[in-house]
Amino acid sequence: ERPTRKTYVEMSSAQMPVFDEIAGGRTGVSDGRIGGPFDIWMLSPEFAGLIDKLGKSFASIYLSTINIEISILVTGAYWKSQYEWYAHERMAREVGVLNAMIQSIKEVDRPDFDNAEDAAEHDLAWSCTGRTK
Repeated sequence: ERPTRKTYVEMSSAQMPVFDEIAGGRTGVSDGRIGGPFDIWMLSPEFAGLIDKLGKSFASIYLSTINIEISILVTGAYWKSQYEWYAHERMAREVGVLNAMIQSIKEVDRPDFDNAEDAAEHDLAWSCTGRTK
């Protein structure tokens, strides 16, 4: 049986506060729907809460949104994750990652970087996949 998203009133007492925490401050939230992977993660409120805290921890250390999107794209390219590309290619463009960089990352090439921080973030994400240059 395929897991299905619940409406807010169908959620358990464990799911509701986690939903409220994740949904708070987000746009496009509707009755029981956050969007992206969050909807399926809500089937396990413990997991959803932990992954939300992990994601929010990136805001507590200084990483620019460009750096975050570069690392997500590098990881998505490594795992050939269609969802990551669907969601984050657009987001990367919106925060200023150049089309040529996005295409290089998608082709598993190292882009030419004008910014040392962007290059360092790319190389760190690349090395976390276990690949060598």
